[in-house]
Amino acid sequence: MQPSPSFGSEGSASDILRQTEAHYERAIQALGALIQRIESGDLGARTEVQQTATDVRKAMQTFFDERKKIEDQLRRDTGVVHAVALDFNAARDEIGRRLDRLRAARAAE
Repeated sequence: MQPSPSFGSEGSASDILRQTEAHYERAIQALGALIQRIESGDLGARTEVQQTATDVRKAMQTFFDERKKIEDQLRRDTGVVHAVALDFNAARDEIGRRLDRLRAARAAE
């Protein structure tokens, strides 16, 4: 089992996510520029434009899929489940309180 990366440290999950987001942003901007070229008709033959448009759609879908994977991995690494972080200290305290009540109830009998 690998230890979870901590926030703020060099190479942490949040640092990697920031770097990845910067790469995705540049790639999306480049794809946006390519889409503008397609729309303005600067790419040449119709078949070339169709192939480029198909490639752009595939590339954008790949970027979004990979971004989702990275965000999901970051959530798992930081203990976030169903968009809610688990508070293990609070859970431990609540379990302790319930056990104390059970012990008190058993002692009262």
